[in-house]
Amino acid sequence: MKSVKMIRVSEETYEDLKKIKIHPRETWDEVIRRLLEIYKYSKGVS
Repeated sequence: MKSVKMIRVSEETYEDLKKIKIHPRETWDEVIRRLLEIYKYSKGVS
């Protein structure tokens, strides 16, 4: 089983993250990973 870490975000950040969830059952890990992939692509990072 993978290790799990907790992160703390402001209420404003949490609300923004909720707005970009694709599906209600999408996990926060999936949301953050998707954002990281978009970031990496936009910066040309592999």
